[in-house]
Amino acid sequence: MGPNEGRREGLNGEAFMKRVMQIWLSASNALLETMIFHLPSPAKAQKYRVENLHGGPLEDPYANAIRNCDPKGPLMLYVSKMFPASDTGRFFAFGRVFSGKVSAGFHRIMGSNYVPGERKQITVFRLGKKQEPIEEVPCGNTIAMVCSDQNLTADATLTNEDEVDAHPIQAIFVKARSITV
Repeated sequence: MGPNEGRREGLNGEAFMKRVMQIWLSASNALLETMIFHLPSPAKAQKYRVENLHGGPLEDPYANAIRNCDPKGPLMLYVSKMFPASDTGRFFAFGRVFSGKVSAGFHRIMGSNYVPGERKQITVFRLGKKQEPIEEVPCGNTIAMVCSDQNLTADATLTNEDEVDAHPIQAIFVKARSITV
């Protein structure tokens, strides 16, 4: 982008500099390349992170499915963020599928106070299909699901409706460091 191209867009001063920097130093490309070339794949990372993720015994079927990033294992999906959708009363639940496959249907929500084996806290919800219907999303992927359930919050774990003995995935906190430039 040359100076004349920015002027053609009607940009001057700070807006022009911002646009030049967006094109010249694209953060999205740098972040994407860093993730692709420097971060481990979910299959590799989950092998040594399962003890930090799984809230139950490390040899139960759920921990083994998470450890092996097993698409045939029980569904274990961690919801890390909720943000409102454009239509009222609905939310996007952003999360990561650690094992199994998520598809539209009923799922058990395990909040932070869920006790494995107890049936009294069963809450189910249906994934929305209006945005971009997807048949299923296998483990190792992230997903944004449209939902309308008020009981689903960030730090919740979703699993199959019949998985009453599953333990919720532990809340994931990242320590942020402030850097002065």
